[in-house]
Amino acid sequence: MSTLRVVTWNVLHTNRHQRVGLLAAAVATRRPDFVLLQESSPRHAEDLAAELGMHVAAVPDDAADLVSVPAVLSTREPSEVRVDCLAGDDGRNYYLTTAVLEVDSTRIRVGSTHLRHTPSAWQMTETGRRFARDSGIRIDFGAIEATTAVRLRQLAEIGDLLHRKMEPVDHEILGGDFNLVPDSPEYAAIIEDRLRDSWNGATAAARATVLARNPLVGDTPAHLRSDGPAARALDYTLDYQFHSSGMEVVCAEVIGEPDGEGAWPSDHLGLSVDYTPADRGASGTGHG
Repeated sequence: MSTLRVVTWNVLHTNRHQRVGLLAAAVATRRPDFVLLQESSPRHAEDLAAELGMHVAAVPDDAADLVSVPAVLSTREPSEVRVDCLAGDDGRNYYLTTAVLEVDSTRIRVGSTHLRHTPSAWQMTETGRRFARDSGIRIDFGAIEATTAVRLRQLAEIGDLLHRKMEPVDHEILGGDFNLVPDSPEYAAIIEDRLRDSWNGATAAARATVLARNPLVGDTPAHLRSDGPAARALDYTLDYQFHSSGMEVVCAEVIGEPDGEGAWPSDHLGLSVDYTPADRGASGTGHG
């Protein structure tokens, strides 16, 4: 089986239809096999799929276009689709959206999810806490603890679905905006539950997917947007792709930062990962 390329991207629900072209242009250069979206909607997923020449493999069936849901786009029609609801505490709907596809007689399940967020998420990082302390900003540790607990419940539900309630598959890839940082208890829970981080497979430190200098990021302190070194201290990672042990990572990189004064496609960067089955070896990427 050729190498599979998977792109994960939180598209920012605010005015997302105005940025479909920007997002499509950034994704099209990668020529992915699958695109895992967060903060999308049924209409948005259809519009982006049409721009990319892909199928909407799975998306929650919600008629309201103001929703913020995860979706799976694919170059192939899926053989199985599921949309499962996850626990929440803030009145929002949370989902795990999955599709199983047959690729060269191999069953691969890809999933997209978006977990409970923590306001001003940069405060969850060590550098963010140091910045807050030096700047006299009060960190709401109660909110961090409460939202962490929700994410842990959501991850427990996801693990139960993937490993106990769903039909077995040959390989598995789970991507999304997990709203957690690499040194968190939620991250540890994922790694302990049979999945591997694509960044580790690429033998590279996780790259930030939320950049303080991005004008679409709403929680960056205003005075830091033009301060390069100081702003970079508040860059952080919330977006990941995790995979089963049967997959090897060829490369992983962030995408979507514009050149110069160009427009940003979202408040998050995308994450593009190339995989190959560990037991078959790479037979060419097919992506050029």
